[in-house]
Amino acid sequence: MEEYAVLKTDVLIIGGGAAGVRAAIEADAQGSDVLLASKGPLARTGLTPLAYPCLQAAVKAMDKNDSPDIHYQDIIKEGRGLADHDLARVLADEAVCRVHDLQKFGIKFETENGNLFQAHFPGQTYPRNLLIVGGGFGLISGLKKELHRHRVRIIEDICISTLLTEDGELTGALGLNHQNGQIYVIDAKSIVLACGGYEALWANNDGSADSTGDGISLAFRVGAEIIDLEMTQYYPGVFLYPESLKGVDIQYETFLDKKYMDFRLLNKDEKEFLPEGPLPGRDVLMRAIFSEIEEGRGTEHGGVFVDPTKSSKSSEEIDRWVKHFVKSPDKYWRKIGIDVRKDRIEICPAVHYTLGGVRINSKAETSVHRLFAAGENSSNTHGANRIGGNSLAETQVFGALAGKQAATCAKKLGLKGHQKKTLRK
Repeated sequence: MEEYAVLKTDVLIIGGGAAGVRAAIEADAQGSDVLLASKGPLARTGLTPLAYPCLQAAVKAMDKNDSPDIHYQDIIKEGRGLADHDLARVLADEAVCRVHDLQKFGIKFETENGNLFQAHFPGQTYPRNLLIVGGGFGLISGLKKELHRHRVRIIEDICISTLLTEDGELTGALGLNHQNGQIYVIDAKSIVLACGGYEALWANNDGSADSTGDGISLAFRVGAEIIDLEMTQYYPGVFLYPESLKGVDIQYETFLDKKYMDFRLLNKDEKEFLPEGPLPGRDVLMRAIFSEIEEGRGTEHGGVFVDPTKSSKSSEEIDRWVKHFVKSPDKYWRKIGIDVRKDRIEICPAVHYTLGGVRINSKAETSVHRLFAAGENSSNTHGANRIGGNSLAETQVFGALAGKQAATCAKKLGLKGHQKKTLRK
């Protein structure tokens, strides 16, 4: 094998999740030559296939009073005032158009009585969460099919270890193919980082084993501004026991909400401790659960119970909502002997989403020329707390934006502005 191989492209996308694939689709649509580098097989690795089906967009299917303006206000409020207002504005304004794109790509959403169904999650003024058929796996599978309709070159099982610069200018990347040991030097006019978060740095997390902060590390080493790394979201409802399900979400927003399943949250003394009023947001409920555990009212394994037997709903209603919200996970849970319709389950909070990362502006630009970022490895769209459904919306809004801007950047550079020296084998 030769020491390394050289590849050339206009736009290099690093990351094969929902944000990266959407960026590649958009960059190709703009007429650029595009190469997508994925650390694992597309649609089989990373965070996107693990995601629950919710994607937040003010399409007004359930309530005509909703709007992108109210979506924006909810982001700012639930982010505890710390979200970047420009990024929150872009997310709220563009989410509806990106949903229409997904429908054109053939990705389907759950319906009710012939209309799109939207769930009402904590932090939303109106019901705003669309449910993707097949969940996160359905989303990335549909995006992969659309990607194959384009001219994008794809390299799977490649780890990008370094971004290359020359005379202070970003010129490409260096990567290792896990399958055959081939080293690649990728000569690119612009680069999009869409590598996900860094949940795997914590032992107690509900992410994927490869969510190791690659994109943030790559950006930092070429001088990009990194912010808000202390902002980490814990998800309140994650299986603690049995061990075979540890780290799997139960989607507390539907399990505990009185309008859906109305399961009860209990400490070891069989006492309910949810605060009065509407179901709280993720950060508030996480703190309430940790308080019970820290004050000695946790379970044998150090968590709390979700109990379906005390629900006010009929078994038929519960079964309908289980199939509506968690159809695919439910099949897996039942295979290993857990039926959430009747079995008490033990949960605790776990690291769910990393809110900090590479700082971007409203054009998905980083502080380094030619370098763009989208999705969870970017920051600061959500502030100190993210509402359920805004993550998948973010992948589509900022993935498309980053792909478009990277293509525009590459076109402006042309041949003259591109790397003058070519690495030889």
